[in-house]
Amino acid sequence: KFLAMQVLWSWRQTCSRAAMGMTFRHVQGRRAMHKLAIRELTSIENIAVIGGGSIGSLLSGRIAATSRMRDRVWMLTSSSEHASAIKAVRGIVVKEEGTVGKNTMMGQVRVAESLSEVEDLKKESLALYGFGKASLVFIAVKQAGLRKAAEQAARVLAGSHGSLCIAVMNGVGHMEVIHKALRYHDVSATLIQGIYSGGAYMLEPGVVAHAGRGKLDVCQYGSIDDVSSSLLEQAVQLLNDSGIPTQLCEDILQRTWRKVCVNASINALTTILGEKNGFLLESEESCELIRDVAKEGFQVACAVIEREKGAESQELKEFFEGGWETCANLALHVAHDTSKNTSSMLADMLRGRKTEIEAINGMIVSEGLKHGIATPVNQTLLRLIRCMENRKQTPPS
Repeated sequence: KFLAMQVLWSWRQTCSRAAMGMTFRHVQGRRAMHKLAIRELTSIENIAVIGGGSIGSLLSGRIAATSRMRDRVWMLTSSSEHASAIKAVRGIVVKEEGTVGKNTMMGQVRVAESLSEVEDLKKESLALYGFGKASLVFIAVKQAGLRKAAEQAARVLAGSHGSLCIAVMNGVGHMEVIHKALRYHDVSATLIQGIYSGGAYMLEPGVVAHAGRGKLDVCQYGSIDDVSSSLLEQAVQLLNDSGIPTQLCEDILQRTWRKVCVNASINALTTILGEKNGFLLESEESCELIRDVAKEGFQVACAVIEREKGAESQELKEFFEGGWETCANLALHVAHDTSKNTSSMLADMLRGRKTEIEAINGMIVSEGLKHGIATPVNQTLLRLIRCMENRKQTPPS
């Protein structure tokens, strides 16, 4: 009996181990299938770029220059002249300058001037490739065109579940506007904030110069699920392959304010002086102004990060340890790297358009008032730009 019991117990143990092994392999198999399903679901189909300015053109041209996205990048622009130039050669020409390189490339971009034309592109894509939605939408516009662009993004993304919307803009406050537009139209796309430190400017309609090597930092705005996370990883890889160094980050608030400090230090000064970025490095007086603007911006940024993240947060500690000199030196470095650039604010002023001064220097001033921080240099620049806008006065050519 004892021997029989031992045999029976041994047999049961063997069966149990076998069952456990089968269960483990089954779970592993289901996990592998789940990951495969996510990869299949999140393969990038089409990309829509809202905004035909320098950054929108740079993104469109460089991404479309990669073979797998040829003819699958759509640009929505309000400039008929730019659209006509793109249609004439069926693409955007990107010319590298300075630290970026010396290459010239053309990305085969499809262009639209209205949402109805975007719908035509969707139908054409569905007929050619078997899919018609935009998996990835970039918003790359000035603050003045934000609300219209947010509305357009919501309509382009309508019905595209599991898509991404990446906003690459200057200033502060635009993410909230885009988020409200997406929610209002019941669009389930995941919103991503992008901070680009590189430089670009339009040489002529259909031709953009990539004139300053920088990187694109991206971070999700709110929660993100497995499907969107996988799609974001693919988007980051695609951007890197396209020649736009891109990385995922979590400390987006300090990166946003560092960019605000840089833009505040360069854009307003070049607009008032009517000169390209490199002119600011030609005298100690203008370099001192850059430092003064950056110092005020840094002090305000510290107060904002403390309010949003807490006095003991790692993000505040890292930003504070860098000191205002880090922001100032970064601005001087950007001015050097983009020395031939006409700043976006100066370009807007020359064209009689509203500038982004309120979202840059204006944001430093308004947040400074909230926290009791004096910002006399930024306030002076803000007032001067407002005077130029109100009088429709352009700087000397």
